[in-house]
Amino acid sequence: MASWSRVTAKVLHVEAEDSPTLKWLAGEVPIAEFKARFEAMPDWRETFLSDAGHMVHHDQPERVAELIDSFCA
Repeated sequence: MASWSRVTAKVLHVEAEDSPTLKWLAGEVPIAEFKARFEAMPDWRETFLSDAGHMVHHDQPERVAELIDSFCA
């Protein structure tokens, strides 16, 4: 956690509401414990999109572009 909390970059995590990807990456680690690593980052932002699969940028390219534009502004 000490390393994660020292990340100085802004971080935007965009995920589909029903995506199993994070659960798959976490493996046997409970998802809340796995995500605590990200939440330790000083400028972590998370957004969930409905009506999208794992490839949110393919399923909702306009919305993802809006999120990135807003995040980088």
